[in-house]
Amino acid sequence: MDGTLAGYRRVAASSEFPYPYLIVQEGASLKGTVLMGIDPESLARLDVYEGGCYERRHAEVATERGMCEAWVYVGVEERIARQ
Repeated sequence: MDGTLAGYRRVAASSEFPYPYLIVQEGASLKGTVLMGIDPESLARLDVYEGGCYERRHAEVATERGMCEAWVYVGVEERIARQ
């Protein structure tokens, strides 16, 4: 389902860090897809896959069905800068 995540923006991949990531930014918003039904075991595998440069955080996402709770992976800029 489509959703809008308020308070975050996307940082594009660059020669310094080859993957896009999200950061907190007041007034920003992102559109994306909300995946439903992800079990805790799959989330744990995603945590490993995303590695140390990303942190999973709880967020509220606006959808056509109303607000829903979601997990988002946010870039940890201090760790990204050391890559």
